Amino acid sequence: MSFGILSYMYSIKELKSNRRSTLYFPKLLCLTGALVALIGCASAPQQQPKPSITEYPTSENLVAGCTADEQSFDCDRRPILALQGDFQVSFNFYETVILKPGYTRKGPKHSGAFEKVVLIDDSGKKLSFQHLLVTGSGEVVKHWRQDWVYESTKHWSYEGDQR
Repeated sequence: MSFGILSYMYSIKELKSNRRSTLYFPKLLCLTGALVALIGCASAPQQQPKPSITEYPTSENLVAGCTADEQSFDCDRRPILALQGDFQVSFNFYETVILKPGYTRKGPKHSGAFEKVVLIDDSGKKLSFQHLLVTGSGEVVKHWRQDWVYESTKHWSYEGDQR
């Protein structure tokens, strides 16, 4: 009896809790404000110089187990709701399978971005999050949506390679 999800995983490091995101993510804040309040931003804060990726201190936000008086439903919801926030993400791409004869495998590619995870639907047994990326150039990308359903009756199962 718990929430379930079908998604892919990648490394995330939560940004330091001081959340000075208005200095670093003015476009993201405008987009988030428009999404939540359904209005546009009149103007963005003045752009500050971008610090290097190594200037962002990171910390891990651990979620403890259930408390003695906590209901199972609430205990399951709490760590899922903790997924909201600002994150530094990295992507590592490796070509592992050659599908065409004569194809030359390309070298690995590494990239990163900052991610804002916003709760867009909380209807009790269903939680939905929108993941937004902010690239190094400041471009905001609607990345992926994550849906959690409590005690879902639908389940996905792996049935092997379908080639």
